[in-house]
Amino acid sequence: MVASGLSGQERSQLEAKRVLRLLGEIDDDQIVMLSSFLVRYESDQEFRELHRDILIPPDVTTEGDEESENRAALHGAAVDHLVRLGLLREHYGTVFAGEKPAIDKNTGIVIPLYKELSPLGRLLLRHIGLAEADEF
Repeated sequence: MVASGLSGQERSQLEAKRVLRLLGEIDDDQIVMLSSFLVRYESDQEFRELHRDILIPPDVTTEGDEESENRAALHGAAVDHLVRLGLLREHYGTVFAGEKPAIDKNTGIVIPLYKELSPLGRLLLRHIGLAEADEF
């Protein structure tokens, strides 16, 4: 099969299996997180308000209670999982001589400037009907 190559239909089935496997590794909140990176939702205040609790982690510096810390930790874990799966990708800025990158005080890890949907993330959203091919 490998030597002769996959037919279009076989390739499509394989792609669908991979997307289903990825879908099984994320939850509904993570799908909302991925969707928030779509152009149509970037400035959609109604979408952002509706999903505020999913998209914005609690500010533990002002709230400071254990429940808020737990929710913030779970939010961070959900986003990190999307990055590890390759559905989101992180971009870092250039650090010039004499400068220090922004470091997360809790983890000691460099903080990315921004995150964006990866090609795999876009593919997943298209396969589940949440994005159009020309939407990116």
